Amino acid sequence: MKISTKSVLILFFLCAALASSAQTYRAKAGVNLSSMLLKNNSGRLTDNVKIHPGIHLGVTAEFPIKDNISFETGLLFSTKGLTEERNGMSRKVSTYYLDIPLTGRIIHEWNSHTFYGVFGPYLGIGLSGKEKYSGWGQESDYKIKWGAGKSDHYKRLEAGLIIGAGIVFDPIEIGLQYNIGLSNMSSYTGEGQKVANRVFAITAAYKLER
Repeated sequence: MKISTKSVLILFFLCAALASSAQTYRAKAGVNLSSMLLKNNSGRLTDNVKIHPGIHLGVTAEFPIKDNISFETGLLFSTKGLTEERNGMSRKVSTYYLDIPLTGRIIHEWNSHTFYGVFGPYLGIGLSGKEKYSGWGQESDYKIKWGAGKSDHYKRLEAGLIIGAGIVFDPIEIGLQYNIGLSNMSSYTGEGQKVANRVFAITAAYKLER
């Protein structure tokens, strides 16, 4: 899946323009439990991958479509990565993204409680990151190089899918969501190599008065 920087910039400014007409704003923050899909022609390489804890925070804007259906977008700072142990070595990947959700949102009333569900794509823009290796009495770390060249580590742009749900205690919401990276982040694609983010997020949101 190829995504141009120009396309992301257009979407970024479109989100900013739409925000001026939003009906509802929310401040969001929470915990990220991240991992990565690691795959090549030999199959999945995730046996030694562990959860990498992190955070997310930002603001979203909601635009009603009809009844209990709306469109939601925003800007969220999000940490991602993984921890991997293999053959006595430990590798820790820590990445920092600006995520732009582009999701549909539906509200459902049940037994005097209000629930919501979200579903749709997101775009991620890699801001910075580092990898750290330790083991065999040695340690090393380096900054991640973003790009699609041979000397780069990961592509800067990411696309994926959000699936989530939660409960509303107006003006507060508590939710769970799973972000599935669909694009191949790896700059090296030989031997069928694929790297994609996987993030399970626990989110608290507060409705802001306009």
